[in-house]
Amino acid sequence: MIRSVSHLFSVSLLLSVSLLSGTLLLACGGGGATGPTSLRYHFDEVHIAQFSLEEKSTVLSAQNDYQRARAEQMKAESELKESKTQLQVAKNERKQAMLAEKSAAQEKKAANDSGDMNRTNRATKDQRVAELERRAADDKVTYIGRHRKYLKKLVRYRQEETYHREARYEYEKAKLGQAKNIAPKGINYDNYKGQADKRSRRAQEAKLASEQAKQKSLASEKVWKGRLQEVQQAKGGPSNTPETTDERSEN
Repeated sequence: MIRSVSHLFSVSLLLSVSLLSGTLLLACGGGGATGPTSLRYHFDEVHIAQFSLEEKSTVLSAQNDYQRARAEQMKAESELKESKTQLQVAKNERKQAMLAEKSAAQEKKAANDSGDMNRTNRATKDQRVAELERRAADDKVTYIGRHRKYLKKLVRYRQEETYHREARYEYEKAKLGQAKNIAPKGINYDNYKGQADKRSRRAQEAKLASEQAKQKSLASEKVWKGRLQEVQQAKGGPSNTPETTDERSEN
């Protein structure tokens, strides 16, 4: 009996540890692609400080590329943050459109009951417009949701590209040091090229995923704008479409 109880306790303990490990794994993003991490190899600029600006031209160019990549990353992160508000606004608009559609249906019923054909005709048109506006609101929510997925992929790409450009910057510094026969203790110059190549591959993979997500966003936007045109036609007015959001989020 004591052995059985001990065995059950051991099994229970192992199960608890397994569940806890699974929870921690999910919390840390387990099961999916890992995000970018800081560079492992950095080349201290003090080792090449004595060289002229002309000699360091490739280093300075790589540094500028790194700074531009950081700016693009911050821009993408800002757009993603803003899109959260845009999605909430779109959901609120959909609620209003649903209420308007319900009210239009009630007005149509009342018009039919009144026997007034003029009133019925107006109510029929209003109901059709309300239905299309509700559908447009649905399409807008779908579009912004997919656009947010694209922006998340874009942010991931920009993060990867920032690290890629930083790795290129470190590589150019190391390359200059090697060319000038600088031999800091513990430095293996081969590590810098390998690091830059690895970060380049990661950035390209993230860019491809971003471009694929962008196409889905554009397709959803096209559906939404098509619905807006239907609304304008049903109202009998000119067809106006809003600015393309994805045109402001280029890779």
